[in-house]
Amino acid sequence: MSAPVKYRNTRIEKFKSIQLVFLSLIVVFFIGCNDDDDGPSEFDFPLEGSTLAMADIAGNWTATSAEFQIVGDPGSFVEIVGQGGSVTLNIQSNGRFTSIISFPGAAPEQFSGQLGFSGNQLVLLDDVDEPGDEAFIDITLTPQDELLLSGVLEFDDGTGSFVPTNVNLSMIR
Repeated sequence: MSAPVKYRNTRIEKFKSIQLVFLSLIVVFFIGCNDDDDGPSEFDFPLEGSTLAMADIAGNWTATSAEFQIVGDPGSFVEIVGQGGSVTLNIQSNGRFTSIISFPGAAPEQFSGQLGFSGNQLVLLDDVDEPGDEAFIDITLTPQDELLLSGVLEFDDGTGSFVPTNVNLSMIR
């Protein structure tokens, strides 16, 4: 009589194991398909703005002037090209970008991410940021093929804290 009980327990244990696997799959499915209502889940800005398109600004750019100033701190102003630094920017037609900023006396910093447009502003999302943390930059392409960018970006102040910084760049191809 003990054999049938043991046989039934084994069947129940197998059924519970199958049920557990099935329930786990359902949970994984719902977690994977769950919409994130906390904010945008992807970079969703077009490659064309109201006056410019990514194709207009694609290419390799070098700064002729690069001004940086911590917001609210007039004493922090620095124009790095005039002091021996540099800023380069590579923009691909799909909106991917890479920028290298070399402050005088410091190691170069490289940034990459995605660009898009919102009306007449350039939208920048660095690869280390999440969608929703985009920066909006004023952009002008002059008839002389000079790219002018200005806006507020956040930079590490050297202590690991990020501070809002006014940036004004004049760039040529």
